[in-house]
Amino acid sequence: MQGVDGTLPERIVWKWLEERRLLYQPQTQELGDRSAHGATVDFKVFDLAAMPVVIRVQGEYWHGPAFPGRRAVDDEQAARLRAEGLIVCDLQEQDIYAAVQADRLTAYIMAEIGAS
Repeated sequence: MQGVDGTLPERIVWKWLEERRLLYQPQTQELGDRSAHGATVDFKVFDLAAMPVVIRVQGEYWHGPAFPGRRAVDDEQAARLRAEGLIVCDLQEQDIYAAVQADRLTAYIMAEIGAS
């Protein structure tokens, strides 16, 4: 996802991470690969909190009403990621856009990390 790849909300978060010069890895596999019910996280950030933070940008299409069973998968993955000692931060696509519009992206992301 180096700069221009990924969805618009992923690129917004990428730019936010870059502007803050945070240490992160994009598109990392956690908990093994998909065949082992692993999770691909959009960003794994190492210097944003006391523990590593995984940021999952939840798009309206894949994580919305079109795939009703997806929420249960997301919740199960989040629980497993937390059990591994990670902070799980799920950022919703529409909330990212609203935060950008209101010039409150940092406040939104930090509040979501704190709520995790």
